[in-house]
Amino acid sequence: MHRLSYFAYLAVLGLFLAARAQAAVFVVNSSNDVDDGACTTVHCSLREAIRAANLNAGLDDIRFNIAPGGMQLIVPTSALPSLADAVNVDATSQPGYAGSPLIQLRGSMAGAASGLQIAAGSCTVKGFAIFDFALDAISVSGPGNNVVAANYLGTDAGGMGIGNAGNGIRITDSPNNRVEDNIISANDDHGVLIQGGAATGNRLLGNKIGTTASGGALGNTLHGVLVQAGASSNAIGDLPAGDGNTIGYNGLAGVAITSGTKNPIRRNSIHSNAGLGIDLGVAGVTANDGTDPDSGANMLQNFPLLRNAHQSGFFTVLDWVLVSTPLTSFTVELFSSSSCDPSAHGEGRTYLGQSSSTTNASGITPVVTVALPLTPVGSFITATATDPNGNTSEFARCEQVD
Repeated sequence: MHRLSYFAYLAVLGLFLAARAQAAVFVVNSSNDVDDGACTTVHCSLREAIRAANLNAGLDDIRFNIAPGGMQLIVPTSALPSLADAVNVDATSQPGYAGSPLIQLRGSMAGAASGLQIAAGSCTVKGFAIFDFALDAISVSGPGNNVVAANYLGTDAGGMGIGNAGNGIRITDSPNNRVEDNIISANDDHGVLIQGGAATGNRLLGNKIGTTASGGALGNTLHGVLVQAGASSNAIGDLPAGDGNTIGYNGLAGVAITSGTKNPIRRNSIHSNAGLGIDLGVAGVTANDGTDPDSGANMLQNFPLLRNAHQSGFFTVLDWVLVSTPLTSFTVELFSSSSCDPSAHGEGRTYLGQSSSTTNASGITPVVTVALPLTPVGSFITATATDPNGNTSEFARCEQVD
C-alpha cells in the first residue's frame, strides 16, 4: 500500500511539474499594435503577448519592459484578443512604476471594443490607465476568480477624465472577482456594473468611483455602482479598515441595486451623487413598511430611525431604533456629512461606527443610544441597517446634530 501511495504521489507530482513547466512569461517590449504572429525579445506588442498567453496552457505572466521605461501609450487599431486562459497582466512591471499607471491603453482607434476583456478565470489585470474605448474599460465574464487592481479606468495616467463610452468595469454572470484600489471615473455609463444571476461573491474594495485620486469630482454619467439582473451576494465595501470605497459625484445614485439580494454595502464613503446615496428597487426613497415583509432588491430592507443627535463632551450621542423582521439581529452603521441629501435621506460621507441590536417578536429593537466621534453642530447623521444575510438598506432620514 505504501508503494502504491508513493507511486501515486510521483504521478501527481509529475502532472504538477508538467503543468508548471507550461507556464511562461511574455514581455511586452513595444508600444505599437503590430501582430506578426510571435512574441519575441526583438518585438512583442501587447496584442502578441495576449495571443501567445492564450495559446500557452497554464497560468502565464505578461510583463512590460518598453524602452526607455516610463510612460507609454498603446493605441490598439481593433479589439484586443480576450484573455482566454489564466494570465497575470501586470503593467506595474514597466520600469519606473511608482504607484500610478505608466502603461496607457487608448481606445480611440479600436472601434466597437472594450479595453480588456477577461473571459477566463484566475486572471489578474493591474496597473493600467484604460480610457476612450467605445465600450467598457474592462469587461469580465466566464468562470471568475479574477483580480482587477490599481488601474485608472476612465482617465489617462495623469488623472484627466477621458471616459469610456460604456462602463468602467462590467461584470456579467461571473463570480468571485475582486475589484480593488482602482480609480473608476468619468465613464459615460456606470462606474461598475454587476449583472446576472451567476454574478455572485464579487467584492469592490478600496476603489474611488466618481472621484479623482485626491477625491475631487470626476463622476460617472450614470450610477457609481449598479447591481442588476439578479446579481446577489456581492460586497460593496467590507469590514476591515481601508476596504470601503469612495463613491461620489456620479450622475445618478451612488449605489443602485435594482434586483438581487444579500448585497452588503459596508463602510463606504458615499457622497455628492445626484441621486440617492443608496437606492434599492425603483428610483427614489423606498419607505419603511411594518415588519419588513416585502421582497425585492436587497429585500427592500428597512432603514433605521434616528433621533436626539447632540454633542456631549467629546462625543456625538444619538438614539436609533429599527422596525424590521422579528427576532433578527441587525447591524447599523452610522455616517456623518456636512449637508443632507435633498431627499432628506443620507448621504454618508464619513463612517463613524456601528452598533447592533435584535428585534423582538413585534419586529422592533429597543432604543439604542450610541456615542460616536465628535461631529460639528449643524452636521447631519445618517445610517444603514444590514441583516444577517447581508441585505443593506438605503440611508436613513438625516438627523441634524444640536
